[in-house]
Amino acid sequence: MTFHLHRRDDLAASASPYRVMDETGCEIEWANRFLDRQRVRGVMDLSLRCYGHTLLHFVRWWATQPGVDVRRLEANQFTES
Repeated sequence: MTFHLHRRDDLAASASPYRVMDETGCEIEWANRFLDRQRVRGVMDLSLRCYGHTLLHFVRWWATQPGVDVRRLEANQFTES
């Protein structure tokens, strides 16, 4: 599965223009919710883009872990290993 950061200009002003998406165009909801909250907080677009790329790198790494569904963020998916 591949992921990318996409800029969208057709969203509400309270939504981040940067969206973490998979190859089918489905958004990674928990990552984009974080970006939206930062947008409401007043973070600049360049910072949102940096946050988006950081989340993108995390999602790409996390997707390679066994038994993990990156579309859902659940505490029990995290272990010491």
